Amino acid sequence: MVKECLVLTHTDSNKSIEDTLSCIRALKRKGYRVIVTDHFFNKDIFQLADVYVQSYDNPILKPEQYRANRINHVVPTEIEDYTLYNPVSSFAAFAIIKLLQAGFKHVTTDRCLVLNYDWEMTQDIDRYYNTEKEAVFFRYADPKSVYTSIFILKKSLFYVINNIKTLDDYKKNMTYLEWRFYNMFKDQNVDFVDGVPIHCFIANKHYRISEKQTNYQFYALDDDNTLFVKDQEVKILPRKQSYTIKIKNKEFTANLSKEHFYSHYAIKK
Repeated sequence: MVKECLVLTHTDSNKSIEDTLSCIRALKRKGYRVIVTDHFFNKDIFQLADVYVQSYDNPILKPEQYRANRINHVVPTEIEDYTLYNPVSSFAAFAIIKLLQAGFKHVTTDRCLVLNYDWEMTQDIDRYYNTEKEAVFFRYADPKSVYTSIFILKKSLFYVINNIKTLDDYKKNMTYLEWRFYNMFKDQNVDFVDGVPIHCFIANKHYRISEKQTNYQFYALDDDNTLFVKDQEVKILPRKQSYTIKIKNKEFTANLSKEHFYSHYAIKK
């Protein structure tokens, strides 16, 4: 039986290109026909993959778009008496849906493995691939979430993902994709497996949450006040869109966007 894998990638850097190539080579060694969907075009990936699909539809949202799309996509950092919240650099859930939809059109068998480009296979996972169920998902952070960077899906269930046509469709239930997938497939004939087969991969080589910059940063504390963080010390300032701070006899000016305080905020413990 021909095995197929759909690799989802975003080759906007040399590292993501090299990781994608390593992912494809590893799959080829295990006998997979490899379909790659990407927001860009790379000649080396094109030559190595069996199918290479460039998806120009790239609805990755940035922090300045979070308020308009009702997204609170932040991660916490603890400092002194406060918890600081910084935005994750992008919200790619619907962009991933579009990559999946573009790739599914080129699957020629009854099922495929789906992998993020930063999962490099080192051992076979045929025990999961050869499932009699319509899909295999691996539980993620809790029992009601699943990995979206690795799963097996049969053609008979492609329609579940294809039903999401627009960002407005996705926004009807604006949750992270890991929880959204669980809700989409929980009533189907699928397996939810406890524990991802991480021992079969060099995995998660690109962690999706970027490094958080908290130093020299401004956070909404309440409607009237801002918390300024400098070298692990905090100072409360009146709320403004522009600040000039003197640091070692030199002025530092920060002009903040209207959206800044939506995804940069602090909560007193």
